[in-house]
Amino acid sequence: KLEKLSISFCLQVSGASLQKLTKNFRTLSINTNDMTPDLVKYGAFGQLTKLTELVFDCTSLNLSDHELVKILEGCHQLKSIFIRYEHTKDHN
Repeated sequence: KLEKLSISFCLQVSGASLQKLTKNFRTLSINTNDMTPDLVKYGAFGQLTKLTELVFDCTSLNLSDHELVKILEGCHQLKSIFIRYEHTKDHN
């Protein structure tokens, strides 16, 4: 069984499909800005009961405090959240 999923590109997938894909994962690493709001929007984290590690490594984090709390409530075994993002400047 797969236990780790790393998303590094713009993934067009429905919330229901994502829930089926990630049910048994222990580590979820998200490396794209496009995916973070969709994960919360579709409630995928409510199904991630085995998740122990969550990684956000992107150029901007599109999560509110309320959304982060919803993730924590849905992932009962979560032991670590790693958030790293680079603030990019516009060079006009």
